[in-house]
Amino acid sequence: MIYDLGKKNKNEIKKEFDIAIIGCGTVGLITSVLLKKKGFSVVTLESGSLKQNSNFNNLNKCIFKKNKYLSAHNGRYRCIGGTSTRWGGGLLPFSDSDLDENFWPIKNKNLKKYLSKIENIFGITKSVYSDKKILDDPNFIARYAKIPKFKYRNVYNIFFKYINSYKGPEVWINATVNNFKIKKNRLYEIDAVSKNKSKICISAKQFLFCTGAIEITKLLLIINKKNKNIITNKKNILGHFFSDHISLPIADIKNPNLDKISKYFSYDFRNGIRRMRIEMTEKSVLRKKLPPFFIHIPNFTKRDETYMSLRKILQSIQKKEFPKIKNFIKIIKNFSWIINFLIHRIFKKKLLFPKNINIKLHLVIEQVPDISNKISLSNKIDIFNMNLPEITWSVSKLDKKNIQKVINEFKKFCATSRNIEIGEINFRSIKKINKDLKNFTGIHHPAGTTKISKTNRNGIVDKNLRLFNIKNSYVLSTSVFPKGCGSNPTMTLLMFALRLIDKISKKN
Repeated sequence: MIYDLGKKNKNEIKKEFDIAIIGCGTVGLITSVLLKKKGFSVVTLESGSLKQNSNFNNLNKCIFKKNKYLSAHNGRYRCIGGTSTRWGGGLLPFSDSDLDENFWPIKNKNLKKYLSKIENIFGITKSVYSDKKILDDPNFIARYAKIPKFKYRNVYNIFFKYINSYKGPEVWINATVNNFKIKKNRLYEIDAVSKNKSKICISAKQFLFCTGAIEITKLLLIINKKNKNIITNKKNILGHFFSDHISLPIADIKNPNLDKISKYFSYDFRNGIRRMRIEMTEKSVLRKKLPPFFIHIPNFTKRDETYMSLRKILQSIQKKEFPKIKNFIKIIKNFSWIINFLIHRIFKKKLLFPKNINIKLHLVIEQVPDISNKISLSNKIDIFNMNLPEITWSVSKLDKKNIQKVINEFKKFCATSRNIEIGEINFRSIKKINKDLKNFTGIHHPAGTTKISKTNRNGIVDKNLRLFNIKNSYVLSTSVFPKGCGSNPTMTLLMFALRLIDKISKKN
């Protein structure tokens, strides 16, 4: 059941639960529902409201040093469902080779057994995620990101009835956690407040931090500062090695072969909804000299007004809102577009690729972990008297070298491959790429600041995501990922969540 702390009087509310979860976004909501179904008493505290209508929430304000990491402002949503209310929906697991044993204390096989459960939650097909036949190359393979229908991308839509019933977990919105009480290396109580200064105090046996990577890092830095470095006394771990995937166009496609581009890179509806990208094979020799990456043609619908109108209608369904009439009118006016769209969608099982647009190949590459890229606490505070996070972040010289190496290797592939003749591929100059990198501000895949590790000498959480030095608290966030790897992080994070649920259930 959902309760609004902002609508309560200023009397202090006290409650006890088996498990308290901070954050009711994509992973927090799923985790709270599944733990409740396991028989635990669960409370979930969400700083935001039911919805976040704007792209920016004042509580997400950050201080930037060096470059602006604007994903900290415009890619974070405080509401039930969190980022999944806007999310594009790409789901695919990391490859086995991505989880380098020098960085990861867990093997991918221990996570992939949860794959089918995640597919069931989001209603996606159980088809394979790669196709070895398309490229037939020792170094490159076609992989597919599976995409849920718009209404299932928002996890709040999936669990709407359960969350709003008395069977579901207790969820408090407008409840910002701002105080932590610790005794003998155990967190035993947290306090949350609303803007009208109402307060709720939660005691629990176990605590799960499920907010976004930046917010979790901020909270752990505050706990560490106020409790004599209880999380870590090492200065170069917590908050350091902050990274994101780097994304930029690397080539323009002249005289495009729209049939082949549509065949390979358009939305594919033959077996659920899928989109193809090109990655390194598991045993590629390139893995010894390059970080993980993928190459794709990004969402072209943003460049076509009629497509955008359709997309906005579907996004309204995702956000649980009624679509705007003007978007229906724009589609209806373009009758010929509707006919072509339906032909491609129904008979060819593809999304119609628009003509007369500038088609580009994009590279998405793992940023090399760098100790100087970090999240720390600034001296400025928010309305709840909490320090704002200060982000020091930039693209390094090594990142730039890696990008150029990838381009060189992909040029070789394009020169020899007959399977992907999509047009005249004009690769961009180093000068143009470096200019794009100056304006790069992140793609909402933050990692590295609360690293998973074998020991507390190198990380913040163990292989089960438990904080090394706070025995009953866990971190469920991409911030535990020591590296960005070669795919979108959501699927792997959700597999970690289901694994953690199993671990907690077996202990109790």
